[in-house]
Amino acid sequence: MPKFRPSSRKRWRLLPAALLLLTIGGAAAWTLLVPDSGGEQAPAATAGKIDLTGQPFDEAIALRGQWEFYPGRLLEPASWDAGAGAPPQPAGYMDVPGYWNRQPIDGRTYPLEGCATLRLTALLPEELPLLAVKLGNTFTSYRLWADGRETASAGVVACSREEAVPRQIVQVAPLERGDGPELELVLQLSNYDYYKSGFQRSPLIGTEAQLEASYRRDAAVSWFAFGACGIIAFYHLLVFAVRRRHLASLYVGSFSLLMSVRTLLVNDRLVYTIFPELDWQWFAKALYLIFYLGLLLLTRMLRELYPAFVGRRLVRASDAVGGLGALLCLLTEQRVYEHALLPAELYACFVMAYGAGAIAVAVARGERGALLFLCGFAVLAATIIHDFFYMADLTRAASLAPLGFLAFSLFQSVLLARQYAGSFAEAEQLAQRLLAMDRLKDEWSQTLEQRVRERTAELQEAMERLESAQRQLVQAEKMASLGSLVAGVAHEINTPIGIGVTASSHLAQRAERLRQLYASGQMKRTELERFLAESSESASILLSNLQRTEQLVRSFKQVAAGQASELPQRFEAKQAALDVLISLSPLLRESGVRLDVRVEAEEGLETTGYVGAFYQILTNLLVNSVTHAYPEGGSGIVAITISRLRERAGLYVEFEDDGVGMEPELAARIFDPFVTTRRGRGGTGLGLSLVYSLVATTWGGAVRIWSEPGRGARFELELPEAAEETGEERAHERRDGGQAQARNRS
Repeated sequence: MPKFRPSSRKRWRLLPAALLLLTIGGAAAWTLLVPDSGGEQAPAATAGKIDLTGQPFDEAIALRGQWEFYPGRLLEPASWDAGAGAPPQPAGYMDVPGYWNRQPIDGRTYPLEGCATLRLTALLPEELPLLAVKLGNTFTSYRLWADGRETASAGVVACSREEAVPRQIVQVAPLERGDGPELELVLQLSNYDYYKSGFQRSPLIGTEAQLEASYRRDAAVSWFAFGACGIIAFYHLLVFAVRRRHLASLYVGSFSLLMSVRTLLVNDRLVYTIFPELDWQWFAKALYLIFYLGLLLLTRMLRELYPAFVGRRLVRASDAVGGLGALLCLLTEQRVYEHALLPAELYACFVMAYGAGAIAVAVARGERGALLFLCGFAVLAATIIHDFFYMADLTRAASLAPLGFLAFSLFQSVLLARQYAGSFAEAEQLAQRLLAMDRLKDEWSQTLEQRVRERTAELQEAMERLESAQRQLVQAEKMASLGSLVAGVAHEINTPIGIGVTASSHLAQRAERLRQLYASGQMKRTELERFLAESSESASILLSNLQRTEQLVRSFKQVAAGQASELPQRFEAKQAALDVLISLSPLLRESGVRLDVRVEAEEGLETTGYVGAFYQILTNLLVNSVTHAYPEGGSGIVAITISRLRERAGLYVEFEDDGVGMEPELAARIFDPFVTTRRGRGGTGLGLSLVYSLVATTWGGAVRIWSEPGRGARFELELPEAAEETGEERAHERRDGGQAQARNRS
């Protein structure tokens, strides 16, 4: 197979990844190799003295080098006056900038907590303009004297934790020079709260105009970064408030807000100009909390923007690191939670490297906007890495993270502008397509309406044919049921009529015989008595059979008349059920199934309804049980229980047999037309469909079935009472009867 070779376009897409690595590497090299600003090429102090006589003072000069170090003592300039006795001797010389707990002084490293005095003598050229000293991050409280006059202070300097008060102020202190070329600087320090004791930056000396201008310039940049980050935060949080699903705006806005606050905390400690009494512990906690929360938000932002390239595990890990770090900051002192900073910073470097790689892959795969995002992320990563070196005292430059975030936000703004422009272009294309579709709709509307009318007419005609066929099938089923009933009743009537004919013919023969005997004068008493006995017996036989015939005919007439009637009428429920049983008795005897049909109902339970439909429903249910519940003959029990409806007037009928039952799949379709298990043995599949139609349409009621194989079947019917109505009202009800069928399926 040929080896994969990226196209020239893809190779160009890999260029930002190389740019990112060069930017980060360049930032690290610049941080480590570029010397401190502020005259770091000037001479350094040696043994507590620095010679600045040859310096032009065209820029501020760092007072770096060896300062006299007096540990555990808070000395004032008067201690070195000639009349104060023997001057104190230093324990050694401390390198500034630096920390006495991080460097050996005269072969000894001093503990972190405590107090000390540092002294430096500077040789200055004569006829200099007014000088000043700028003190930066000096931990964590100090007092400064210049030529015996107290010039600046921050917090309360003391040699005990109870008396010392930490505070951080970056200030420019004017100097009042005494006589002579020498300038004596005495600086008292104490620290019980930070993990370093000493200077993060060298004090600067220069003209007051130089230092004030430098301070104002740095403050202006910091305030600009603060305001710009705040505006960006407000904008993105406002976007999130409008579009809650756009979580990237929430993360970018929150991250920008943290960077805005961090600017006031780091660069020249501008927060103390707003809150001069801010507690040092909360000041330190705020710095660490911003770092941990910023790490969490940055990872979530990467995941939200590039979910296909940034895994969930990284987000969970950052949540854990950021959450645990923030919790540790809130619950412990700075001396405790400071030890977790280095591992967290190493993890943050890993996150940025991972994010850079993920975005580079997105660029290589042609993700829209990934190139711009990678460029902004490169600048942001470089400034954040620089600030890591800054916090580790490997560089003396100011914190650059806010400026890096501004650059990152600028790329984000360009990216958003491109997205909005693309969205507008897509909207214009969609608008044009909608106009074209609207024109096409107008063209097709007329033909579509015509097609709809034609199709509607066809469907209407098909529905009419279907309804006609259904009515014919239902009527055929009714006639078949009635024909079967007529045949059974005719067969049943033939028996009593035949017996009656036999009895009457025998009686006629005996009467003729008696007449002949009477005419011939041969009639005897015994003959007359025999004739009377036979006449009485024949009359009894005739009467019983004629009564049986009359009962059958009456029941048949009631059932037949009821089936022909479509208007509601008053009837007694139990008597109607018994009439159906009498009418079906021939069919039940000839079926070969020995059924014990039990009818339970309250005596005198009457209702107004469709008695013909009631007869037809019970007839079809009984025929269904005889035909399907006991297919091999045998015997069984059918229970018909009739009671009143609970919620309204009417009848509640339970029809239950103990036959073979049916599968749930068949029970769910049993009321559909033409569903039968005896397709090849005379079954039509319309019996129970007719029951459903009569209950739902004619009665406006409901029918449900419950059945399991081997456990018989139970039909539950709700037959609400009907009002007396005319034939026109009945026809209207039948047209609307289909609305009740939706609630009848079990």
